[in-house]
Amino acid sequence: MFLRWLFFFIISCCISPVVSYAGTPIPLTVNLSENVIVTGTPRLQLDVGGVTRYAPYVSGTGTNVLLFSYPVVAPDFDRDGITLLSPVDLNGGTIRNVNGNNANLTFIPPNTSAVLVQSYTVIWTTNPVTPANAGSAAFSINNAPTGSTFNYTITSSGGGTPVTGMGIISGTPHNVTGVNLLTLLSGTLTLSITITNATGTGNAKTNTVVATISSGALDSLPATAAAYSVRRLRTAYTGSLIRVRRSSDNAEQDIGYLGNGDLDTTALTTFCGANSCFVRSWYDQSGNTRNAIQAASTNQPRIVNAGVIEVQGSKPSQAFDGTNDRLDISFSFTTRSILTVFKYNTATFSDYNGLLGGPLGDPINGHIINSALPGTTFITRATNANFFQSWRNGTPVVSDNFNPINTLIAGSFIGSADINNSTVWIGNISGGGRFWNGYISEIIIFPSALTNADRQTLENNEKAYYNIP
Repeated sequence: MFLRWLFFFIISCCISPVVSYAGTPIPLTVNLSENVIVTGTPRLQLDVGGVTRYAPYVSGTGTNVLLFSYPVVAPDFDRDGITLLSPVDLNGGTIRNVNGNNANLTFIPPNTSAVLVQSYTVIWTTNPVTPANAGSAAFSINNAPTGSTFNYTITSSGGGTPVTGMGIISGTPHNVTGVNLLTLLSGTLTLSITITNATGTGNAKTNTVVATISSGALDSLPATAAAYSVRRLRTAYTGSLIRVRRSSDNAEQDIGYLGNGDLDTTALTTFCGANSCFVRSWYDQSGNTRNAIQAASTNQPRIVNAGVIEVQGSKPSQAFDGTNDRLDISFSFTTRSILTVFKYNTATFSDYNGLLGGPLGDPINGHIINSALPGTTFITRATNANFFQSWRNGTPVVSDNFNPINTLIAGSFIGSADINNSTVWIGNISGGGRFWNGYISEIIIFPSALTNADRQTLENNEKAYYNIP
């Protein structure tokens, strides 16, 4: 007398589609028409993504309910459902009733199309992400079937442009390297990966990593009255850095920053193409919305020259032509500290070329200019007296010597100056003539005097960023 097999399968938390991950076995319960005695380790045969696997017998001898279990192993992947194969493989064992009769081992496979399997995992191998490695990060995909396709997306809790990519699994682990994360901002990065092969696409697997992609130069310093730069200065700042105008059609576009704080030069060059681009707005990063603006196209400083970005110290910079380029700021301020990064172009230096200024009629002229004397330090002058003290390498300099010609300089100024008529100009003083002939990369205005330690911290940061000796 042979037994009749009636198979059906109970899988924990059975909600179609069911996914069984590595480390979570698939339980298969077999009901028989009468009690049986099992010896050895019979097993059920399964087709998992085109690969034959086995679910060994676990328990149930002496009853008519036998439990088999398949321990999902790498690189199992089957997205159109596993298939049971008839007959039962005794694997050297026996299944008999109490009278010693062998069971009939053939059966009609049940519908297991909802039993989906994926065993791959993903993990960051660059951990943590820092400014030093954010441009070339790496992660690993483990236990994915060779030859399958993977797609990934990386996002940050801090925002920024997601990073995406794809490839073909070459083995396990499959290492993905050289991933540029600089379009993302600091925060928790979430890597999400899906695998696709002939059976379909798996559920996304994720892994997270803490990323400090960049910090702002002003994050730990006192509040500023205004702050302008071709880089992000404050981590909390989320706006664009500049707004540019394209020479070919006068179209305008805001240009933001990458995750490391650099100006998004890809967006800039994509917008400008082979044309020149000019800065219409230099956005204030202080939080005070004191944007520097030039609506007149003929007076806007240039940042792209015929498709080539203007560069100083290996970083983008604005070129002022010394004739009429100027950015206007509408606010009154009293300042005690100013830090700026600039270069003057001409072979000689005439007095009162305006880097930052207000009208000459102000009681104390709030402009940063030069002395006509050659030398190695930077000093500022008003119409009749010096009102800023120059600092170089942590040492105050009391001198009229100044020679920034064709040299990029990070200058720090401690003193006091007032602009009282709600007008400040970048690249000009007095409202006419006295225009700056050179480059300006950064101007930061503090309403109070910085300590020497804070001033030197910021100046050293500027020197490092702009590659200034």
